[in-house]
Amino acid sequence: MSPCSPSYRLGDHLITRFDAYGILHHHGLYVGNDAVIHLSPDANGVELTGLSGFANHHPIHVKRHAPNPEQAVNRAYALLDDGSYHLLHFNCEHFVNYCIDGIGYSEQVGQAYFTAELTASASGLLGKEMQRHVTNTPLSTLQLAGNRIAAPLERAVSGVSTTLSDTTAALCQGQVLQAAEQLISGLWITSTESVELIVHQAVNDISAIKESIEDMWDWLWR
Repeated sequence: MSPCSPSYRLGDHLITRFDAYGILHHHGLYVGNDAVIHLSPDANGVELTGLSGFANHHPIHVKRHAPNPEQAVNRAYALLDDGSYHLLHFNCEHFVNYCIDGIGYSEQVGQAYFTAELTASASGLLGKEMQRHVTNTPLSTLQLAGNRIAAPLERAVSGVSTTLSDTTAALCQGQVLQAAEQLISGLWITSTESVELIVHQAVNDISAIKESIEDMWDWLWR
């Protein structure tokens, strides 16, 4: 495998600003030799580009390191020139998370869903009990909850949406048995992947706590 830049490791999840204000982020996978594979909305597909082309003069940050970098890079190369970009169902963040974890999900989209749910709850659209709960919960607690459930929520909404769309299409074609199979298998896969993401988040939290304790221990005994 090609050697990596001193600044980045093979399989790093890179993020950069997508807009001038830093509201949205663009995601890519570092594949060595100052190159990034990312899902570009402009090119409408997965492409290989240099770091400068990926960042477009914006700063680049490492979000996380892939536990199996070779596997992540192989998945990225396998999707080169794929034209399946979709803002809600398969964007640049979905792509990188799929390469690293084997499941495509987007925390940005999940946060948007969560914010929409909070807004609807606070306005009373989801019932007075939900409105009371949201308005009486500290903002910091709501933000923490949003960070924890963003990925599973997005995966659940996207999976259910795709499953219902496929099931409806099969029914419209008179394929009742196939529609039933798609409904059952789609909901099963969606629920499995959502639970897997919850476990993944918990493992990441435990790893972060472990690293913090190790850093504190090292600092105390220096």
